[in-house]
Amino acid sequence: MMDPTVTVWDLATGTPVCTMAGHFRMVSSVAMTGDGSRVASGGASDNLVKVWNVESGACVSTLEGHTGGVTSVAMSEDGTRVVSGSDDWSVKVWTAVPGACLRTLLGHSGSVTSVAITGDGARVASGNDDTLIKVWEVESGVCLRTLEGHTIWGLKIAMSRDGAYIVSGEDNGNLHLWDVESGACIRTLNAHASSVTSVAISEDGGRVVSASLELDETVKAWDPPPRPERAVALAMGHHARLGAESLVLALEEGLLRLLAQHAAAGAWGGSVQ
Repeated sequence: MMDPTVTVWDLATGTPVCTMAGHFRMVSSVAMTGDGSRVASGGASDNLVKVWNVESGACVSTLEGHTGGVTSVAMSEDGTRVVSGSDDWSVKVWTAVPGACLRTLLGHSGSVTSVAITGDGARVASGNDDTLIKVWEVESGVCLRTLEGHTIWGLKIAMSRDGAYIVSGEDNGNLHLWDVESGACIRTLNAHASSVTSVAISEDGGRVVSASLELDETVKAWDPPPRPERAVALAMGHHARLGAESLVLALEEGLLRLLAQHAAAGAWGGSVQ
Protein backbone atom coordinates (compact mmCIF):
# COMPACT_ATOMS: atom_id res chain seq x y z
CA MET A 1 0.00 0.00 0.00
CA MET A 2 1.31 3.46 -0.87
CA ASP A 3 2.00 5.79 2.05
CA PRO A 4 0.60 9.32 1.50
CA THR A 5 2.58 10.88 4.34
CA VAL A 6 5.65 13.08 4.71
CA THR A 7 7.96 12.63 7.69
CA VAL A 8 10.69 14.96 8.99
CA TRP A 9 13.45 13.14 10.85
CA ASP A 10 15.91 14.09 13.58
CA LEU A 11 19.08 12.44 12.32
CA ALA A 12 20.88 12.73 15.65
CA THR A 13 18.36 10.42 17.29
CA GLY A 14 16.91 8.68 14.22
CA THR A 15 13.41 9.56 15.37
CA PRO A 16 10.62 11.37 13.49
CA VAL A 17 10.05 15.03 14.34
CA CYS A 18 6.60 14.99 12.81
CA THR A 19 4.53 13.10 10.25
CA MET A 20 2.17 15.03 8.01
CA ALA A 21 -0.79 13.41 6.26
CA GLY A 22 -3.24 14.91 3.79
CA HIS A 23 -2.44 13.69 0.28
CA PHE A 24 -4.36 10.97 -1.55
CA ARG A 25 -2.18 7.90 -2.17
CA MET A 26 1.35 8.77 -3.35
CA VAL A 27 3.53 11.76 -2.42
CA SER A 28 5.91 12.31 -5.33
CA SER A 29 8.23 15.05 -4.07
CA VAL A 30 9.18 17.09 -1.01
CA ALA A 31 11.12 20.32 -0.36
CA MET A 32 12.17 22.22 2.76
CA THR A 33 12.97 25.85 3.58
CA GLY A 34 16.48 26.86 4.54
CA ASP A 35 15.61 27.11 8.23
CA GLY A 36 13.63 23.86 8.25
CA SER A 37 10.40 25.49 9.41
CA ARG A 38 8.25 24.64 6.38
CA VAL A 39 7.91 21.74 3.99
CA ALA A 40 6.18 21.53 0.61
CA SER A 41 4.89 18.26 -0.85
CA GLY A 42 3.49 17.25 -4.21
CA GLY A 43 0.74 14.70 -4.79
CA ALA A 44 1.12 12.34 -7.73
CA SER A 45 -2.53 11.25 -7.56
CA ASP A 46 -4.40 14.27 -6.19
CA ASN A 47 -2.63 16.94 -8.36
CA LEU A 48 -2.10 19.06 -5.23
CA VAL A 49 0.80 20.89 -3.61
CA LYS A 50 0.65 21.25 0.17
CA VAL A 51 2.68 23.52 2.45
CA TRP A 52 3.25 22.35 6.02
CA ASN A 53 4.40 23.91 9.29
CA VAL A 54 7.03 21.53 10.68
CA GLU A 55 6.64 22.54 14.32
CA SER A 56 2.89 21.95 14.42
CA GLY A 57 2.58 19.44 11.58
CA ALA A 58 -0.36 21.44 10.24
CA CYS A 59 -1.07 22.10 6.56
CA VAL A 60 -0.95 25.89 6.14
CA SER A 61 -2.02 25.97 2.48
CA THR A 62 -3.17 23.70 -0.33
CA LEU A 63 -2.22 24.80 -3.85
CA GLU A 64 -4.72 23.75 -6.51
CA GLY A 65 -4.42 24.27 -10.26
CA HIS A 66 -2.54 21.39 -11.88
CA THR A 67 -4.59 19.05 -14.06
CA GLY A 68 -2.06 16.22 -13.83
CA GLY A 69 -0.02 14.61 -11.11
CA VAL A 70 2.55 16.81 -9.38
CA THR A 71 5.98 15.33 -10.09
CA SER A 72 8.33 17.77 -8.35
CA VAL A 73 8.31 20.69 -5.90
CA ALA A 74 10.91 23.20 -4.69
CA MET A 75 10.87 26.14 -2.26
CA SER A 76 12.66 29.47 -2.08
CA GLU A 77 15.06 29.82 0.82
CA ASP A 78 12.67 31.93 2.92
CA GLY A 79 9.70 29.70 2.11
CA THR A 80 7.56 32.42 0.54
CA ARG A 81 7.53 30.85 -2.94
CA VAL A 82 6.89 27.31 -4.12
CA VAL A 83 7.45 25.96 -7.63
CA SER A 84 5.84 22.78 -8.92
CA GLY A 85 6.12 20.64 -12.05
CA SER A 86 3.42 18.35 -13.34
CA ASP A 87 2.39 15.66 -15.78
CA ASP A 88 0.17 18.36 -17.32
CA TRP A 89 3.41 19.75 -18.93
CA SER A 90 3.30 22.95 -16.88
CA VAL A 91 5.44 24.63 -14.23
CA LYS A 92 3.65 26.78 -11.66
CA VAL A 93 5.05 29.33 -9.22
CA TRP A 94 3.00 29.98 -6.08
CA THR A 95 2.96 32.08 -2.96
CA ALA A 96 3.34 29.55 -0.17
CA VAL A 97 0.72 31.35 1.94
CA PRO A 98 -2.09 31.97 1.15
CA GLY A 99 -1.38 29.77 -1.87
CA ALA A 100 -1.99 31.95 -4.95
CA CYS A 101 -0.59 31.00 -8.36
CA LEU A 102 1.81 33.77 -9.44
CA ARG A 103 2.81 32.34 -12.80
CA THR A 104 2.17 29.35 -15.07
CA LEU A 105 5.17 28.58 -17.26
CA LEU A 106 4.50 26.72 -20.51
CA GLY A 107 7.01 25.54 -23.09
CA HIS A 108 7.78 21.87 -22.47
CA SER A 109 6.36 19.16 -24.70
CA GLY A 110 5.88 16.45 -22.10
CA SER A 111 5.73 15.78 -18.39
CA VAL A 112 7.87 18.06 -16.23
CA THR A 113 10.07 15.66 -14.25
CA SER A 114 11.95 18.06 -11.96
CA VAL A 115 11.96 21.70 -10.85
CA ALA A 116 14.33 23.97 -8.92
CA ILE A 117 14.29 27.56 -7.68
CA THR A 118 16.94 30.11 -6.73
CA GLY A 119 17.33 31.18 -3.11
CA ASP A 120 15.55 34.48 -3.72
CA GLY A 121 12.76 32.89 -5.76
CA ALA A 122 13.47 35.07 -8.81
CA ARG A 123 14.35 32.24 -11.22
CA VAL A 124 13.09 28.73 -11.78
CA ALA A 125 14.55 25.78 -13.68
CA SER A 126 12.60 22.81 -15.03
CA GLY A 127 13.58 19.47 -16.56
CA ASN A 128 11.32 17.47 -18.77
CA ASP A 129 10.71 14.28 -20.73
CA ASP A 130 11.64 16.24 -23.88
CA THR A 131 15.26 16.07 -22.53
CA LEU A 132 15.45 19.87 -22.19
CA ILE A 133 16.17 22.06 -19.18
CA LYS A 134 14.56 25.49 -19.19
CA VAL A 135 15.47 28.47 -17.00
CA TRP A 136 12.68 30.96 -16.36
CA GLU A 137 12.38 34.46 -14.95
CA VAL A 138 9.44 34.40 -12.55
CA GLU A 139 8.47 38.08 -12.76
CA SER A 140 8.11 38.13 -16.55
CA GLY A 141 7.42 34.44 -17.19
CA VAL A 142 10.07 34.51 -19.95
CA CYS A 143 12.24 31.48 -20.71
CA LEU A 144 15.76 32.89 -20.36
CA ARG A 145 17.70 29.83 -21.43
CA THR A 146 17.13 26.33 -22.80
CA LEU A 147 19.87 23.82 -22.00
CA GLU A 148 20.20 21.16 -24.69
CA GLY A 149 22.39 18.09 -24.88
CA HIS A 150 20.66 15.33 -22.95
CA THR A 151 19.74 12.24 -24.92
CA ILE A 152 17.90 10.36 -22.16
CA TRP A 153 14.54 11.35 -20.68
CA GLY A 154 13.66 11.39 -16.98
CA LEU A 155 15.79 14.37 -15.96
CA LYS A 156 16.31 15.28 -12.30
CA ILE A 157 17.79 18.72 -11.64
CA ALA A 158 19.09 20.98 -8.89
CA MET A 159 20.13 24.64 -9.13
CA SER A 160 22.66 26.56 -7.07
CA ARG A 161 21.30 29.15 -4.66
CA ASP A 162 22.45 32.03 -6.90
CA GLY A 163 21.23 30.35 -10.10
CA ALA A 164 24.71 30.28 -11.64
CA TYR A 165 24.81 26.55 -12.32
CA ILE A 166 22.54 23.54 -12.63
CA VAL A 167 23.27 19.87 -11.97
CA SER A 168 21.18 17.33 -13.88
CA GLY A 169 20.90 13.56 -13.61
CA GLU A 170 19.73 11.15 -16.30
CA ASP A 171 18.25 7.67 -16.49
CA ASN A 172 21.61 6.40 -17.78
CA GLY A 173 23.32 7.31 -14.48
CA ASN A 174 25.17 10.38 -15.75
CA LEU A 175 25.44 13.74 -13.98
CA HIS A 176 25.91 16.97 -15.94
CA LEU A 177 27.09 20.35 -14.69
CA TRP A 178 25.71 23.34 -16.61
CA ASP A 179 26.79 26.99 -16.66
CA VAL A 180 23.48 28.84 -16.85
CA GLU A 181 24.82 32.11 -18.27
CA SER A 182 26.43 30.47 -21.30
CA GLY A 183 24.10 27.49 -21.51
CA ALA A 184 27.12 25.20 -21.81
CA CYS A 185 27.56 21.77 -20.25
CA ILE A 186 30.94 22.12 -18.56
CA ARG A 187 31.26 18.67 -17.04
CA THR A 188 29.74 15.19 -17.49
CA LEU A 189 30.26 12.51 -14.89
CA ASN A 190 29.43 8.80 -15.09
CA ALA A 191 28.07 8.83 -11.56
CA HIS A 192 25.80 5.81 -11.12
CA ALA A 193 25.21 2.36 -12.59
CA SER A 194 21.49 3.04 -13.05
CA SER A 195 18.96 5.88 -13.14
CA VAL A 196 19.66 9.06 -11.20
CA THR A 197 16.48 9.54 -9.19
CA SER A 198 17.32 12.70 -7.24
CA VAL A 199 19.99 15.42 -7.05
CA ALA A 200 20.59 18.23 -4.57
CA ILE A 201 23.09 21.05 -3.99
CA SER A 202 24.04 22.27 -0.52
CA GLU A 203 23.09 25.82 0.41
CA ASP A 204 26.70 27.04 0.13
CA GLY A 205 27.24 25.21 -3.17
CA GLY A 206 29.94 23.10 -1.57
CA ARG A 207 28.40 19.68 -2.19
CA VAL A 208 26.33 17.91 -4.82
CA VAL A 209 24.41 14.82 -3.72
CA SER A 210 22.92 12.25 -6.10
CA ALA A 211 20.79 9.16 -5.53
CA SER A 212 20.15 6.10 -7.66
CA LEU A 213 18.14 2.88 -7.58
CA GLU A 214 17.94 -0.73 -8.84
CA LEU A 215 21.47 -1.93 -9.75
CA ASP A 216 23.08 0.97 -7.90
CA GLU A 217 21.09 1.71 -4.72
CA THR A 218 23.52 4.41 -3.57
CA VAL A 219 23.57 8.01 -2.42
CA LYS A 220 26.79 9.85 -3.31
CA ALA A 221 28.16 13.22 -2.23
CA TRP A 222 30.55 14.91 -4.66
CA ASP A 223 33.32 17.49 -4.49
CA PRO A 224 32.31 21.14 -4.81
CA PRO A 225 31.40 22.34 -8.32
CA PRO A 226 32.84 22.97 -10.80
CA ARG A 227 34.99 19.94 -10.01
CA PRO A 228 32.56 17.12 -9.12
CA GLU A 229 35.14 14.46 -9.98
CA ARG A 230 35.57 12.56 -6.75
CA ALA A 231 32.95 11.02 -4.53
CA VAL A 232 33.77 12.14 -1.01
CA ALA A 233 31.18 9.97 0.69
CA LEU A 234 28.99 7.04 -0.22
CA ALA A 235 25.92 5.66 1.52
CA MET A 236 25.05 2.14 0.43
CA GLY A 237 22.50 -0.53 1.29
CA HIS A 238 19.26 1.22 0.32
CA HIS A 239 16.89 -1.63 -0.41
CA ALA A 240 13.79 0.54 -0.72
CA ARG A 241 13.07 2.09 -4.12
CA LEU A 242 14.81 5.46 -4.13
CA GLY A 243 13.00 6.38 -7.33
CA ALA A 244 9.75 6.81 -5.42
CA GLU A 245 11.34 9.15 -2.92
CA SER A 246 12.86 12.59 -2.88
CA LEU A 247 16.07 13.87 -1.37
CA VAL A 248 16.24 17.24 0.34
CA LEU A 249 19.62 18.62 1.35
CA ALA A 250 20.57 21.23 3.91
CA LEU A 251 24.10 21.84 5.20
CA GLU A 252 23.97 22.31 8.95
CA GLU A 253 26.74 21.85 11.52
CA GLY A 254 28.81 19.83 9.07
CA LEU A 255 26.06 17.32 8.34
CA LEU A 256 24.02 16.71 5.24
CA ARG A 257 20.45 16.57 6.56
CA LEU A 258 18.02 14.44 4.59
CA LEU A 259 14.26 14.81 4.59
CA ALA A 260 12.80 11.42 3.73
CA GLN A 261 9.46 10.93 2.03
CA HIS A 262 7.70 7.61 2.57
CA ALA A 263 7.22 5.16 -0.27
CA ALA A 264 5.52 1.79 -0.47
CA ALA A 265 8.62 -0.04 0.75
CA GLY A 266 9.37 2.29 3.66
CA ALA A 267 11.29 5.44 4.53
CA TRP A 268 14.91 6.35 4.45
CA GLY A 269 17.27 9.03 5.67
CA GLY A 270 20.93 9.48 6.47
CA SER A 271 23.83 11.82 7.03
CA VAL A 272 27.31 12.30 5.61
CA GLN A 273 30.03 14.01 7.57
